[in-house]
Amino acid sequence: MKNIYKYLFVGLLFTVFTSCDKEGLIVFDTPDGFVQLGGSPATSIGEDSGSPVATRVELGMSNPDGISVVFTTQSADDSRYQVLTASPLNIPAGQTFAEILIQPVDNFDVDGNIDVTLALVSADAPIGLAGDGLERVSRTITIIDNWGLVHVRRKVQVMCLDNEAPGTVCSHTYLHTQLCRCQ
Repeated sequence: MKNIYKYLFVGLLFTVFTSCDKEGLIVFDTPDGFVQLGGSPATSIGEDSGSPVATRVELGMSNPDGISVVFTTQSADDSRYQVLTASPLNIPAGQTFAEILIQPVDNFDVDGNIDVTLALVSADAPIGLAGDGLERVSRTITIIDNWGLVHVRRKVQVMCLDNEAPGTVCSHTYLHTQLCRCQ
């Protein structure tokens, strides 16, 4: 009886190790690695932040020759931001990432928030294949309009002229209107 279990065990091991079909395996042979965006797929920054928002372009492994990555930005109003990094972006030899910097422009207008879409277009290596797939080839950056919370404050002031007698009703009034930015 013990011999039967030994034969069954050996037969099971043989079946497991010989049944793998190597033709059916998907193998990515990419000596240059994969390129994708790091961080979350969406972020936001105030238009008066004073500093740019950085988006990492990551390479799955260092490359001895460096990698060139073409990217684009798109929004409803390109005057609301500046792209401080030129496209194509170069990931230097031996490095695994580089950053794309986008600087919001504070235009002092009440014009609402705006979304800027940053997208990887092409590279010297495959794009977006490392684990997270195609969701890591674009990022939405929301520029928050800091003048969005503006209201009008009005008050009536009564002014008495120096030549009017004390105790009399002053005859000169004016309406004072002030815009204030509320945080």
